[in-house]
Amino acid sequence: MSTTKRLLLGIATVWPVFYVFLFMGFVMFSMFALEGGGGGGNDFPISFAIIFPVHMLTILGMFALMGTYLYLAVKNPHLPDNMRIIWVILFVTFGMLAMPAYWWIHVWNGPLTESG
Repeated sequence: MSTTKRLLLGIATVWPVFYVFLFMGFVMFSMFALEGGGGGGNDFPISFAIIFPVHMLTILGMFALMGTYLYLAVKNPHLPDNMRIIWVILFVTFGMLAMPAYWWIHVWNGPLTESG
């Protein structure tokens, strides 16, 4: 995998972890600053219109990352079979926490190939 692809995958991998904090901060800001303390009206909150597309794209991106990392772990010729199984279990159970670890250990520090 080329260095550019490694970096792009790394950015995509770190985004969900960063987004959790961004989302929580945005929700807190919306509750206390933008909405003005619950007027009870039927107005569509503009903050929802801003965060919803970002939230949906992040969720879809996480599904794509899950598939990518499962593929990378299963097809990695440098991993013994038992470690492949362990990585798959880690991806399924700890998802966005295990993916950055795999990226750092096996993608970023893995062998550089120009063909893929």
